[in-house]
Amino acid sequence: MIEKAKWIWPLSQYDVHEFAEFYTLFSCDTLKNVKMKISSKTNYAVFCNGEEVGYGQYQDYPDEKVYDEWTLDAFLKEGENVIAIQAISYNLNYSSGIADGKGIIFSVEADGVPVLLSDKNVQGRISKTYQSGPYHNFTQQLSFAFGYDFRGEDDWKNGRGADFTNCEETLPTCRFMPRPIKKMEQWICTPKQALEAGVYDFGKETVGFLGFEIFADEETQLTVAFGEHLENGNVKQIIHDRNFSVDFYLKKGLNVFQERFSRFGFRYLQLHADKEVDVRKIYVRAVQYPVKVKPLALDGVHQDIYNVGIHTLRCCMHDHYEDCPWREQAQYIMDSRTQMLCGYLAFEEFTFARACLKQMGHHFTKDGIFPITTPSYTDLAIPCFSLTYLTALKEYTDYSGDKSLFEEMRGNVKILLDNFIGRIKNGLLVDFPSWNFYEWSDGLGNSQEIGAPRAENAERNSLPLNCFMIMALDAYADLLGECEEAKNCKKIAESLRENCRKAFYDADKKEYFTYKEKDKLTHKAEYTQYLAILSGVAQDTEALCRKLTEKNDLIPITLASYLFKYEVLLKQGGYEEYLWKEIEQVWGYMLKCGATTFWETIKGAADFNGAGSLCHGWSAVPVYVYHKLKSLKNK
Repeated sequence: MIEKAKWIWPLSQYDVHEFAEFYTLFSCDTLKNVKMKISSKTNYAVFCNGEEVGYGQYQDYPDEKVYDEWTLDAFLKEGENVIAIQAISYNLNYSSGIADGKGIIFSVEADGVPVLLSDKNVQGRISKTYQSGPYHNFTQQLSFAFGYDFRGEDDWKNGRGADFTNCEETLPTCRFMPRPIKKMEQWICTPKQALEAGVYDFGKETVGFLGFEIFADEETQLTVAFGEHLENGNVKQIIHDRNFSVDFYLKKGLNVFQERFSRFGFRYLQLHADKEVDVRKIYVRAVQYPVKVKPLALDGVHQDIYNVGIHTLRCCMHDHYEDCPWREQAQYIMDSRTQMLCGYLAFEEFTFARACLKQMGHHFTKDGIFPITTPSYTDLAIPCFSLTYLTALKEYTDYSGDKSLFEEMRGNVKILLDNFIGRIKNGLLVDFPSWNFYEWSDGLGNSQEIGAPRAENAERNSLPLNCFMIMALDAYADLLGECEEAKNCKKIAESLRENCRKAFYDADKKEYFTYKEKDKLTHKAEYTQYLAILSGVAQDTEALCRKLTEKNDLIPITLASYLFKYEVLLKQGGYEEYLWKEIEQVWGYMLKCGATTFWETIKGAADFNGAGSLCHGWSAVPVYVYHKLKSLKNK
């Protein structure tokens, strides 16, 4: 019935970042089997007769809005009932959201019969507590932080608030679909200890929504900062243009708060108040996606690494895969592929991966490839990530046995590949005028291309991009099965292999260059060699593997790409002992440094000028490797 309701919003006061509150009354003849469906342009929380029913909009695209269904039976009473909704609209393009106007839409049904549909008669107002309008950003990727003023509180959740008026019907209806994944499981998580200077240590990486009960003798300004590490005993609130804090204006007396929109990833909270206050309770409502973890018996430090790897994965898995819960909460295809492979083996759960893959392949940039993060409308893209989508789609099909997703995505996949094939010149794929990122090592980050993409006429061939293209063509052909289109893909892939062998190979050192521009070959890295092996470009793979696992003068591979290294060595065989030792050395080092989740790079928080993430999904790769090693041992 939600299709028959109307999108609504109060009379707007701000273009972006607007908080709204709504209430409406309804009665029904039954108190059983009463269900509410709701969708929001950005996010929402629902209350019935003053009690929380649920919250959390699935991040989606405007042309296919997701709705949640909540059962109201436990909250209803005889006679008139109050539905109240708190909502936020960013109306802004950022890493995980789209400027799509403002609005909520909902319906209430009793035994399948509609008793309430949102329309202009619902009462609404701009929030009197949350501060609407532009605010400081947590980060560019996370967008706005928030401010909250307790002095504006009233009893609006029970239908007794001031300054409510009829809403505006804001937007036409659209296509709706039910939430494709489970809702989060949640619990209250409290600090393990209170430190000096108002710092609270939760003991490990924690992801959730801030809550507190604070008594103030007089009106007080309060800032709450959050972070993954301490510097000189304090949470590092401001890092360059990032500001990891939220603001409150406490009223005199007891201030009770529960956030439902902005999710923090952190270990430490720090409170800064301009007057002395009594912190009676501080906590987060922790959230994670519900999965059943497959146990794995390992020896010594490897069991600790596995357990921390599992925690890392779960901290980066909510409505979709996330690179990190602290700084971005953004879904990247390459990061997600590692998380999927770990999850197939450790969780044996495929619904989540399916929904994320569908989301990743939904939208194209102006260059006809997938955007850097999803859901988003950005035209910034990483070309090799788009090609990795095909590999991830093939792996999902193989692990799950579900072929229907490929059929759903086949049209967009064909468009994507045709756009890449159209850039093959003189037998090699030419770099896109985009951010040609591969990993965070010398010569492979290409971060200067984020703001100033390469010009179309500045043609350069990159072996890694050609390798990803080969693997994407192979994956697509395998998904197609026996047909002429598959044969043609295999033919293009084999031609690229042959041409890459000729174009990038250093016959003297028996290794591969990364770049070729105007017949000049430059840059050598372990990363490039592993991709040459994975894609079938390299031929003497045993000799190259020996070189890569011994001391060499190549630029070392980083945590972002250890998956490629381990895929090669597992397939090559004979490197099992090497894998055990290296994982213990690299990931054991992080544990010795006190890691409770695994880091973005081996430099930890110090990297990226102090903005390094201490919880990053791609660094959970030992989870995948352990399962593979145990499987080999059991054969």
